[in-house]
Amino acid sequence: HVVLIDSQGMLMPVETLEAMNYAPGDVIEAVGYPTPRRFTITLQRSRVKQLERSESALGSADVQRQLPLMTSIKQIRQLPNELAGKAFPVDLEAVLTHVHHQRDCFFLQAGGEGIYVDASDQDLLALRPGQRVRIRGVTWPGGFAPVIVHPRVEVLGGGALPFAQQVDREV
Repeated sequence: HVVLIDSQGMLMPVETLEAMNYAPGDVIEAVGYPTPRRFTITLQRSRVKQLERSESALGSADVQRQLPLMTSIKQIRQLPNELAGKAFPVDLEAVLTHVHHQRDCFFLQAGGEGIYVDASDQDLLALRPGQRVRIRGVTWPGGFAPVIVHPRVEVLGGGALPFAQQVDREV
C-alpha cells in the first residue's frame, strides 16, 4: 500500500490504498500526514490523484534520476554516508541472515559483505534466514554506514547461510 515518489531528488513513501493504480513515471499529487520513520519520513493516510504529464516536469525528473544502479552490497558499503542519501537505486541478490519481524528490518549477506535493510511498515512474516532474495530499493545514510530502504523483496528460494567467522579468543 505504498508508492515511492521522487520530487526533485527527494524520495518519500506515500501510503495509500490506491497504490496499485500507479506505475513508475506517473505524475501524482499526494496529501497526507508526514510521519517520521527510522531513516525517512512517510506520508500516511494519503489522498492521491494522478496529474497530467508536463514536459518540464518530465525533463527535470529524467535529469535527476541519472544515478548508477547499485548491484552489490560492496558497492553500497563503499558509498560515503552523505552520498548514500542521494537514494541510488538498488537491485541485488543476497541471502537473508537475520529477520527482525517486530522492527520491520532484516540483514542480508552476499559473499563477505552484509547490510541492514529498513523495511518499515512491510509484512516480513514470510521471510526466514537462509532464503535467497532479490532486493530492489534505494540507498540511504545509516547510523554508521549506508543502508537499503523501501525494499521490494522477491524470495528466490533457499540459500545457504554464510559460514560463521572464526574468532581467536586470544587476541
